[in-house]
Amino acid sequence: MDINHLKQLGQSIRKIARATGLSRNSVRKALRGGQPDSFQTPPPNSML
Repeated sequence: MDINHLKQLGQSIRKIARATGLSRNSVRKALRGGQPDSFQTPPPNSML
């Protein structure tokens, strides 16, 4: 399901979140055009 399409149909963010299995914040971010955050491990600081 496309989040933007569901929003154009008049669905609320809560209903879109339930239908897609995403959190409401993720739905809001997707509607704003943001990319989901990707977790990157920081490089090690020392050679101990």
